[in-house]
Amino acid sequence: MSFDSFESDSTSHYLPDDIFDSFSPSLQDYLPHCPITLGEARAVANILVTLPHIVAIEVYGSIARDSFGNDLDLVLVTDDEGLYQRFTKETIANLSTFGGKGPLARAAAAAHVLGKSDFETALKRFEIYTFEPQIAKLLDLFIMPVGWKARTDEIQRNLPHDNSSFVSDIAKDARVIATR
Repeated sequence: MSFDSFESDSTSHYLPDDIFDSFSPSLQDYLPHCPITLGEARAVANILVTLPHIVAIEVYGSIARDSFGNDLDLVLVTDDEGLYQRFTKETIANLSTFGGKGPLARAAAAAHVLGKSDFETALKRFEIYTFEPQIAKLLDLFIMPVGWKARTDEIQRNLPHDNSSFVSDIAKDARVIATR
């Protein structure tokens, strides 16, 4: 998979050129993997925490609450404020590209700001990941700065969502599952 830049509405977007081909097994291939367990979440987190400037991985959502779920919701905590800001900017720019689908916009933004080859390698090791919107969203991630839970109002303003308490709800659930 390679990532190319293209221009749209005078905003540069970085997306894999084969975004709908690389991670697209059939729905039947997913069924044995559901639900995703806390152990599987930790395995993925241990891969992602090795990415540059990622110092911790937090899980939120159903896996954080119940130790299993149908998707994997992760916060990648960074020690680089600029990385968080670039992620936010890219996510907002990508929302129109993905028809308002936040998880896809965030995944593309993360791939760009974390380094395409590093992120690509990490995702390939997580075999149930997919960018395809018609299949259940299996990976939803955010890149947040160290100390993000004390900044939920600011982050909510920077990453708009239909639910005005979305970021604070994530913060309530989130718990660390991997550190560098």
